[in-house]
Amino acid sequence: MNNVVLKKPKGVYFIAVLFLLSPIGNILISFAGSGIKNWYDFGVIMPFLQSIPALDWVWLGLLFVTGILLFRPHKLSWSIAIFMLILVLCINAYRLFNIDLNSIDPTFLKVFSISAIIAT
Repeated sequence: MNNVVLKKPKGVYFIAVLFLLSPIGNILISFAGSGIKNWYDFGVIMPFLQSIPALDWVWLGLLFVTGILLFRPHKLSWSIAIFMLILVLCINAYRLFNIDLNSIDPTFLKVFSISAIIAT
């Protein structure tokens, strides 16, 4: 038999990097949507980081772990990635329908949630 060399899955690596960056982007977009000026200052962002619920840290951490797993493409890592996309879709839909419970500006949340649902 001939040894077949498989191509490197560049698209999968790109998706893995997006999974790695998505928790940071999600946190920054949430802070930007809070309506507080200078949210990016160290003295303002630290209390914001401490106010993130533990459940949010869990699913954001799972997104990061999923990105790491995708660097070694396997059926299990793909299954985890698909599950995480569905979980994020559900979280975004839940937050969209429960706007009153969020600290984010409602208009910003609608635009962000709808665009995130479409992107997912």
